[in-house]
Amino acid sequence: MNDVLLIGVGHPDRGDDAVGPAIVRAVRGACPDGVRAIEAGGDLLALLELWAGARGVVVVDATRGAGMPGRIVRLTPLERASSGLAMPAFVSSHALDLASVLDLGRALGRVPRELVVYGVEGERFGGGEPLSAEVAAAMPRVIDQVMTELSRLAAGSPCTNTR
Repeated sequence: MNDVLLIGVGHPDRGDDAVGPAIVRAVRGACPDGVRAIEAGGDLLALLELWAGARGVVVVDATRGAGMPGRIVRLTPLERASSGLAMPAFVSSHALDLASVLDLGRALGRVPRELVVYGVEGERFGGGEPLSAEVAAAMPRVIDQVMTELSRLAAGSPCTNTR
C-alpha cells in the first residue's frame, strides 16, 4: 500500500478526546485522491497496524497538559528523532503515549516514511461530555492545517475543504 492516511485518534463520547475522530468526519470526502481517512479509538498501539505500508500519515489526537485548551501543536517526531532532538512535550490523552508507540514501531521497522502529528490541547475528557468551546473553536484551524498537509503528502493533488 502506498496510501496517505489521516488517522483521528480518540473516543467520540469523551469530551475533547473526540477531536481526532471529529476532524476525520469533517474532512472525509474532501481529501485528495489516494488519502484514506480513518477514525481510530484510544489504543495508540493499533496505529502500528493502521499505518503499515503507508507512505505518509497525519495523526490528529487530543493532548493534556501541553498548554491552554484549544492550543494546536504540530510535530514531526521522526525528523526530531533522526536529528537527535528531544520530542517536545506532547502528552496524549491515552494510556500509551505516541512517543512509546514510535519507539516500538522503529524497533519493529513499522513506522511510515513521513509522519505528522497534530495535537489539540483538551480541557474535558469525561464520558458523555461534548467538545469544549476552545477545542471546537480550534477545529477550523486544525482542518485547514490537516488539509494542507494531506495535499502535500498526496503529491500536490488538489484538495478542497468543504466545511
